[in-house]
Amino acid sequence: MAERPGGHTNIAVLGAGLIGQRHALIVTALAEVNLTALVDPSPQATTLGEDLSCPVFGNLEALFDSGVPVDGVIVATPNNTHLELSLACIERGIPLLVEKPLAVDSTEAARIADASKASAVPVLVGHHRHYHAASQDTRELLQSGRLGQLVGGQVTWCLRKPDDYFEHGAWRKTAGGGPVWINLISEIDLLRYFYGEVLEVTAMTSNATRGAEIEDTAALVLRSENGALVNVPISDTAPSPWHFEGASGENPNIAATGHDEMRIVGTRGALGFPSLTLWQHDDDETGNWGDPIHNIKLEASRKTDGGMGGEIALTQQIEHFCRVIRGAEKPMVSSQDGLRNIRVTEAILASAQEGRVIRMCDADGLNEGLAGEKRLAG
Repeated sequence: MAERPGGHTNIAVLGAGLIGQRHALIVTALAEVNLTALVDPSPQATTLGEDLSCPVFGNLEALFDSGVPVDGVIVATPNNTHLELSLACIERGIPLLVEKPLAVDSTEAARIADASKASAVPVLVGHHRHYHAASQDTRELLQSGRLGQLVGGQVTWCLRKPDDYFEHGAWRKTAGGGPVWINLISEIDLLRYFYGEVLEVTAMTSNATRGAEIEDTAALVLRSENGALVNVPISDTAPSPWHFEGASGENPNIAATGHDEMRIVGTRGALGFPSLTLWQHDDDETGNWGDPIHNIKLEASRKTDGGMGGEIALTQQIEHFCRVIRGAEKPMVSSQDGLRNIRVTEAILASAQEGRVIRMCDADGLNEGLAGEKRLAG
């Protein structure tokens, strides 16, 4: 896509739910970015549009027919609408930021990725944790070899969602609305960012607490391409301080806890994330269990101030999206990444359902791109 000239970037937000509202508020707060439209037929969209002095349309066609200028679109609607809305925008050459997951399954996600590739219309997937300074510093630290060879790790994501979370979104009680799709897929994206591609998964799920159609709890083990093993317990019915939202303080709807959600272990040391707490022996090459181990709190090397408090990562994501729209940058999390995250998530659910290890395609196939990811082999 040719680079656009400078000036204001006109963005429309599709969806006025929890995440759509956050996107809309951030867009209105950014200099040189205009919120030109909201698309949502709900009364809350009308109210939000009045508050933000922004026109509201009941559907995407009405927006296109209106002549309102749109340089980019943020899709923050239920997952089952992502395919139709994304393809409609791609057909008109409009770059997209699509909230995670990219689509309801890998078949639909592949259609979006293929359409993006064929048209050269960029699609950025809303796995916004990449934009945290701690995330980028952790990736660089791991790639530098400071922890040695990665051996394994643990991610814990456990909290209790309120009842009205489900009352105001009935789809969250059905297939695709559980914590594996809604929350774990974000951890999968971050694990791929840190450890590389996932080669194998084994998992169990349970709905014993709520008794709904979908799971409320899961436990899994992932094998990465470098051989590291990572275990993950996850539940949206169990209060705890161990989850990314609490660790980062990024979500105004979730109380901050200050406790790490991830521990990354290598042959020369260990790292708590997102606190960037590094644990090592004085001699990190030969130190062993008989030697003292010390911790150092590393300082984030990137800008962490500005933005809107807990909205910093979302703000930086939209700023990046504007540069993608102008052709100045490529998507940090591409539609291919979104597709890969979905395929791993599908493998986790398949493992739980079938009671076996699910192997993804080999690392070489993954590195070759989408063509190498057309199957799950047991």
